[in-house]
Amino acid sequence: MKLLHLVSLREVGGIQRDFANFVSASPAGRAVEHHLLLTRPGIAEAIAPQVRSSVASIRALRHWGTLEIPAGLPMVRQWWFQRAVKRSQADAIVLWSAPRALQHIDVPPSTRLIYYEHGAAWFNRDTDEVARQVKRADGIVCNSNASARMMRLRWGVGAAQPVVVCPNAVVMPTGVSAAAPRSLPPGARLTLGMAGRLESLKGGVLALHALRALLDHGVDARLLVAGTGPDRARLEQQAASLEISERVEFLGFVDQMQSFYARLDVFLCPSIREPFGLVCAEAMAHGLPVVCSAVDGLPEVVLDGVTGVCVPPSLPLTDYGAYGGVADGVPAHVYDPASDAIRPARLVDPASLANAVLAVTADEAGYARFSGAALERAGVLADYAGHVGDVLDAIRSFIDVPREAA
Repeated sequence: MKLLHLVSLREVGGIQRDFANFVSASPAGRAVEHHLLLTRPGIAEAIAPQVRSSVASIRALRHWGTLEIPAGLPMVRQWWFQRAVKRSQADAIVLWSAPRALQHIDVPPSTRLIYYEHGAAWFNRDTDEVARQVKRADGIVCNSNASARMMRLRWGVGAAQPVVVCPNAVVMPTGVSAAAPRSLPPGARLTLGMAGRLESLKGGVLALHALRALLDHGVDARLLVAGTGPDRARLEQQAASLEISERVEFLGFVDQMQSFYARLDVFLCPSIREPFGLVCAEAMAHGLPVVCSAVDGLPEVVLDGVTGVCVPPSLPLTDYGAYGGVADGVPAHVYDPASDAIRPARLVDPASLANAVLAVTADEAGYARFSGAALERAGVLADYAGHVGDVLDAIRSFIDVPREAA
């Protein structure tokens, strides 16, 4: 099977790391040749070696070498796309959470179009065009039940169009699978952690306010932040405003995440929107209890009251500015798993986050139970080869169904 993937790899995020791991995996019994068509030119340095060694060809969707093909030349763009498809001899084109990439471009009748949803379904740009692109797909693969429900409920994907849920999986670092449950030494400083791209929808300022609340409760705590992004300066300013700068360490890009997780006691994920929450699974793989928002796919990863605490968002998005956040780039609506409905995006109350941290760390025995359950849950989510095999099987099933019966 030959696949032509359309994805942006210019910046490093969850999708980009997942793509790099996906094309470099070798599930038993499945021969796959991967080709790459970049929706934006360039591959982030952190994943470039892994990607380049795993794909048979690399081209840019709207660039001929170093020259951009102008939007005013749609026929040339169409010709270039058709040429890339023909050269790859692809059985299927896989759109990685980029429904607008093929706007004004026709897919050859002999090539199947697969949409792989990782989070684009939450955003509001060009909704009519996005809906049209999604509905012309021969099949849809979703990385969580939340993603699948967004496709059905928000984009109107009908029951006749096949949607397969293949939950994300964590790539387990060497030696982590044998880890023992964490302990929480009495009297030691409590270390919280947050990781990911530093942008508004991750709710980083809410974690800062939660730390302030813990300090006000007399808890000796600090926060480590791994990642880069446009919100870093805003987060640093908010930490200064809350007078907690000495308790917050911004680490920037962390290449060896295993060492980062080893320094933590509790992992925080106060996201406003999170299709799956792979970083939470990674944290649990290191025995860390997780305190997260009860939104979108996070409760599918973090078992509330077992591997951590899922805190229901209770504050209106209009309050974000009062906490030092900016709602730019934050989707207006999210999926509420409790009601199986699309709801307006809301914020987790920082006081509730702090209370959840206190609940997880209330006593040594309880903390050890959370840690042990986190490791057990991560083991279920750690079959990455099986995950890739499930995705490839889903794609193969879409290819094999005759079009007139699809």
